[in-house]
Amino acid sequence: VIGGDFFTAGASSSDPVFVFGDFSGTIRVLVESAPGEVTVQTVTTGSPMTCFGRDHDGSVLFGSWSLGILRVSRAQTLLAPALTKASGIYIGPLSVGWSKTQKQAILRYTLDGSVPDESSSLLQEDTGLTIWQPCQVNLRAFYPGLAPSETVSADYQLKAQPVWMTSSPLSDYTQIDLSTYRPGMVIRYTVDNSPVNEASPVYDPATPSPSLFVSQPTTVRARSYYPGWLPGDES
Repeated sequence: VIGGDFFTAGASSSDPVFVFGDFSGTIRVLVESAPGEVTVQTVTTGSPMTCFGRDHDGSVLFGSWSLGILRVSRAQTLLAPALTKASGIYIGPLSVGWSKTQKQAILRYTLDGSVPDESSSLLQEDTGLTIWQPCQVNLRAFYPGLAPSETVSADYQLKAQPVWMTSSPLSDYTQIDLSTYRPGMVIRYTVDNSPVNEASPVYDPATPSPSLFVSQPTTVRARSYYPGWLPGDES
């Protein structure tokens, strides 16, 4: 421990908390959570603390090797978390990660466009979100005694995967195989060089169409579909 001090700046009550930093780069706050009961809240900076002091407004200051001067002040509102994927169109399903500035914050989210509240789904530590249908993700941080953070939002559209097919050159009367790496996709195709649409024939690997047994130069087009998603790029 390199030092610490009592801190009351900006607090809603006159009860001080004790703040101290150590050479490992961790700042700890001792808080009386109940009469005679003390909890420790920690912030890891990753840079060793080398000195400490006070500002004119009563804030506790720590000096670090690589981060300069760190000011400890009383927060009234949590900082907003962040999503790792911006709004956009992605090949589904989509995995979305998150990050938060305040380690002790609790993250809650919604997928229906509503603003998260304390009854919304809890985002567990070290887990992300897997998006299976187009939606708006709203994410918000909560912590007892502080106002919730601003809501972070992102709109995600999903599209099906491209279709893999047997590549050329081919020998005479070769079967063209079509596939995707995600089960449940519907593959549609054409063999006359026309664009693939929702009225095109459906590929069935168990009983492939005779038109997919190629005996002359042929242009095969294919596209995958999934309920609620945009069609995949045409192969």
